[in-house]
Amino acid sequence: MKNLPLLWALGAGLLLAGCESTVEDVRGRLTGDGPSTAQTFTASEPATYAAARAALTQMDFRFTHGGEKQGEVDGVSAVNPGDDPGSAHQYTLKAHLDPTLDGTGTTVTVQLTEIIEQDSENHQGLGTEAPLRDTALAQAFFHEIQQNLVLPPAK
Repeated sequence: MKNLPLLWALGAGLLLAGCESTVEDVRGRLTGDGPSTAQTFTASEPATYAAARAALTQMDFRFTHGGEKQGEVDGVSAVNPGDDPGSAHQYTLKAHLDPTLDGTGTTVTVQLTEIIEQDSENHQGLGTEAPLRDTALAQAFFHEIQQNLVLPPAK
């Protein structure tokens, strides 16, 4: 009987071991802070903002929110057919721009989310959001920003 509290504590410790990523996932869903990817560009914040806005258009995303003074660029992709018949998916992109500490560049931090509707024909608007980790979509966004900084897009 004296060992019962020790066994309970040991069991709880084993149960909670390795739950750090689960806690982070739940916290991210509650606060809206999902996994992010960042890259620093050697350009001013206004130039990087203009390049990021153009990158959204080049990737067929629609600008939904943000501004140069806010240091934010948000967009959504078109709704595309999903993997299963009758399903659909869409991506959201949230980018935050911050000047570097030395003032010689701008860091762009991107969060991507995929929205999936399993039965979009009968249950529209009932999608499930899932944060994307280490996706090629973020790298493509960074690549487009870099290209726009080197050769600004035609207006």
